[in-house]
Amino acid sequence: MGNYKEIVENEILEDILLEGRKKRKFKITVCFRENLSEKSKKAVEMVKNLEKYYTEGKGRFLYHCASFYPEEVEQLHSLWELISNFEYKKILVNNYPLPYSQSLWLLLFWLYRIK
Repeated sequence: MGNYKEIVENEILEDILLEGRKKRKFKITVCFRENLSEKSKKAVEMVKNLEKYYTEGKGRFLYHCASFYPEEVEQLHSLWELISNFEYKKILVNNYPLPYSQSLWLLLFWLYRIK
């Protein structure tokens, strides 16, 4: 868990130092807070088993975060079906909270589902 968080922090640092010169593969990261629902329990179980999982915050402000690349679009879609109605969630595109990340970038990511 902690190892992937270090990778993400290093990617952000490289972006700052190298001014985005290093090309990265398109990645969507979904972060959400737990709640008392069954869907929340299933979502937490799902992401804890992923290789690209980390947490942010503490206590009741703890966010569970998981990153997905285009070839993992079906896993992301399964997770999104569970958490789409959660009040506290955020979508990051290549580690950054971009405008319209949920309504535009996530929608564009679904295009990888078309085969």
